[in-house]
Amino acid sequence: MGDQPFLLQKEDLIAELKMSKDITGIKKLKVERAKVEEQQEKQMFTEITRQLTANNFVEKVWPPLVIRVQC
Repeated sequence: MGDQPFLLQKEDLIAELKMSKDITGIKKLKVERAKVEEQQEKQMFTEITRQLTANNFVEKVWPPLVIRVQC
């Protein structure tokens, strides 16, 4: 059980090395991963922003708040 963190790190390293053979180096692999994560975060932010317009907020969030305050 004490070896589990070591085994996980070992498996991660092996996976990185396997993936990096097509990309020139692990550093580039990490940079590519960071770009993908940043892109995903931007997409999520865009979707949340799209869904959370002022009118949408007033229609969906405000009425339950008013009901709770009145109770």
